[in-house]
Amino acid sequence: AGLLCGLRRWAPPLPQPAALLLSYALLLATAIGIGWGVEALWPLPAEPLLLGVAIHVDTGAAQATAEIRRCQALLDRVARELGDVTTAAEPGESPGLRPGRTAWVSAGSTRIGLVGELDPATVDAFDLRGRVVVAELRVDALASAERRLAQYRPVPRFPAVVQDLAVTVPVERRASQGLAVVRQTGGPLLEGVDLRDEFRGEQIGAGRKGWTFRLTFRSLERTLVAAEVQPWQDAVMLALRDRLGAEPRT
Repeated sequence: AGLLCGLRRWAPPLPQPAALLLSYALLLATAIGIGWGVEALWPLPAEPLLLGVAIHVDTGAAQATAEIRRCQALLDRVARELGDVTTAAEPGESPGLRPGRTAWVSAGSTRIGLVGELDPATVDAFDLRGRVVVAELRVDALASAERRLAQYRPVPRFPAVVQDLAVTVPVERRASQGLAVVRQTGGPLLEGVDLRDEFRGEQIGAGRKGWTFRLTFRSLERTLVAAEVQPWQDAVMLALRDRLGAEPRT
């Protein structure tokens, strides 16, 4: 697409069902053509091009929270692949979604999506069971979102080093803040980062919550070993401690 940066770099494979959803989004991007606008295909009023996700959860609030984080990671991945933008999630409210479990997703100053959990009244209105996590991304907004200049990167020939970093932080800290710190301080070999988990409990302590980041490091020139990336992971931990009050979780 003319206004989209496209898949100009390799990224780690996504787990199911995220891979299917990303493939669907890419298929949509291809189908709408170079003009990137439904009005260019036929003389109909322009309508937003949306990617929607709905996940049924029958194991309680903890699993619903994990699915919300997965949806946030998915929307960020789609935005990076299609528009070369990094997203941030900010707490918000929307009719039909649970207060305190809803976030708006933005790329720069442009609001492009929403993620959250349906409130009980909405679940009952549709005669659903358990909990339902939903997410929505306005794909056509990526064409006008603030973007970095796309740069070509060859398909990697060498394997990545993947490490998990578990920390605790004050409950008021947002996941987007933690991801931003990791990306800023992870060094030139950091290929990607995902927030794999967020949880609370007595083992964490009052006023704190736990985060687990998955960091992917890779060199385009050689095979890395864990010892080479450990200093960068240590730098990330120090930055999280200084900026967000994080502590390592053992």
